[in-house]
Amino acid sequence: MKRSPFLETLSWEHHDGLVLAFRIEKGIQKQVDAQTIREYVLHVWKNELVHHFWQEEQSLIDPLQEMDDGKRLVNKMLDHHQHIENQIETIRQSAPISNATLREFANFLNKHIRFEERELFPFIEHNVQEARLNRIKTFLNRHHEPGSKEWKVHFWKD
Repeated sequence: MKRSPFLETLSWEHHDGLVLAFRIEKGIQKQVDAQTIREYVLHVWKNELVHHFWQEEQSLIDPLQEMDDGKRLVNKMLDHHQHIENQIETIRQSAPISNATLREFANFLNKHIRFEERELFPFIEHNVQEARLNRIKTFLNRHHEPGSKEWKVHFWKD
């Protein structure tokens, strides 16, 4: 995804989120045990997505609250974050976990990332002053953590 340098670290992490959604779907198609997929999802949640949501909420809310359309977009972002957290809780507590629950999570994660990339980030890039964008960039660069590559069971591979 092509993104201005102000938000590029978040877009890199979005790429990783789309990979997660793809891997879930691939695992389901390959009839991988749903518990294996669940463990992977919870690992990525704990080691990547929680931090990613924190970065977005710490850096993007204040500049967006100053504009009516910005408030609407930030509220949608926060609603999505809460929905994903609720889905993770369902994934964590479901015994047994179903492919439908995993697929629903993957589909919503994909939808959320598309919203941020296609609506939220372009709005920020076009409506937030450059000085503020630079502060966002500084914060994100300071707090960016590359995705974890330590998962050993590559269930999504052929």
